Amino acid sequence: MLAAPALMVFRLTRVLTHECRRKPPDRRMTAEAQGLPRKHPHAAARVYEGEAFIVLPQFHQYKILNEVGTRIWDLIDGKTSQEEIAKVISQEYEVAFETALDDVKQFLADLQANGMLVGEESTR
Repeated sequence: MLAAPALMVFRLTRVLTHECRRKPPDRRMTAEAQGLPRKHPHAAARVYEGEAFIVLPQFHQYKILNEVGTRIWDLIDGKTSQEEIAKVISQEYEVAFETALDDVKQFLADLQANGMLVGEESTR
């Protein structure tokens, strides 16, 4: 009789773990395709000691950004292009524009993959 509750806990744990790792729907446009990255409207962010902590409660996801990631997050407004963001980063952190652009694109792709960014169509 004791084996049944343990099995139920195991199954519940598997369901909850699966839910916590769920990705947002694929119908969202990528930041690269959109060209103008926008923050997810449900993303809650706080900056503490130069690092941003971003939470998407409905997807059970969070991300902690370092100083450069936090600066990029601050520049994401739906109006500023990847190239413009990379230009700011290259000037402020004294790196080559090409390096900054590659890093910004990779970082935005990571944010997109984790549901932190949305395309134009997804919030209508």
